[in-house]
Amino acid sequence: MSKESQNPYALIDVLTLKVIDEHHKMRPSYYVGYSAADNEHCIRDNHYHFTFLFDAASLDAPELFINYVAWARILFKHLNIQPEIFLEKIKLIQNVCRMELQEPFAGQVDRIIQQTIDQFSDMPDAVPSFINEDGIAGIMATEYLRAILRSDRYEAQKIIHNARANGLDVKDIYISIFQQVQYEVGRQWQHRQISVAQEHYATAVSQQLMAQIYPSILALGVTKGSIIVACIGNELHEMGARMVSDFLEMDGWDVSYLGSNTPSASIMAYMKQRKAKMLMISATMCQNVKNVRDLVNAVRSDAQLKEVKIIVGGYPFNQTPSLWRSVGADGYAKDAREAVNVANGLSSKE
Repeated sequence: MSKESQNPYALIDVLTLKVIDEHHKMRPSYYVGYSAADNEHCIRDNHYHFTFLFDAASLDAPELFINYVAWARILFKHLNIQPEIFLEKIKLIQNVCRMELQEPFAGQVDRIIQQTIDQFSDMPDAVPSFINEDGIAGIMATEYLRAILRSDRYEAQKIIHNARANGLDVKDIYISIFQQVQYEVGRQWQHRQISVAQEHYATAVSQQLMAQIYPSILALGVTKGSIIVACIGNELHEMGARMVSDFLEMDGWDVSYLGSNTPSASIMAYMKQRKAKMLMISATMCQNVKNVRDLVNAVRSDAQLKEVKIIVGGYPFNQTPSLWRSVGADGYAKDAREAVNVANGLSSKE
């Protein structure tokens, strides 16, 4: 393959097949009995490896790939793909990248892979539960989790109503029940303890119950400026952004929540229409961090929006605390409560 200057992402399909071919030669018996579906999954997984790796290199954020590998290591182990097999793939990716990529990108990629290999043996085999049963919120979170995992929406609704009756305010319910249970659902999916359908059902139920609570939030009134909350690119995980939006409304901000999968051009046009003073961008999937950076750059280069403050949040930013600086944001919030504090802090500096 020529090393002429080109976009490394354009090479991913070819690099993926090279890695798979080399692993076939290394462990021919491992692939005996592989079905067409198994081969498709193998190609897809290796494609993800390269995408996360190149994203980490292009953003100068090694933790993006290291944390992805740590997460995938657990997932693969529960899919009966042992860590030594995964490590072999990572080393083959390193070899292929050394042969096919052009400097200086090749050097960035190689350093990230080597850091990952050096840390691989210390990566955990499991993630502890996110549910702590101490206190009434923890007990109700446990009950709520059990209800949604057995598809009992009515019991889940009853638990949330009881939580409010027992003195938990909306913020406590959002953070201590909805958020923690959503984290736990994701953990159980990663450990292959529940299905994708159960994960989707749990999210849908929580979003329905948040919608039932929303009228009490809206009634509090607006006392602050306009702020836009949106999920970037093809981001479909919007529950965290919805929580942020509701917390901001409870704090008196005039919030426009644009939801999931919102095109960047539409976000910018709406910001101008609303004369927004702030933009909050949520990205749950690491592959969307580049889209966040692109949107931040587009906002910065638009004369009508140059005064807008930008806050980012979501899983990749929580995993890599310095990442918000890499994408050019003005601030970062790890959760809905912190989003309010960061927004107020930036507003006070104007």
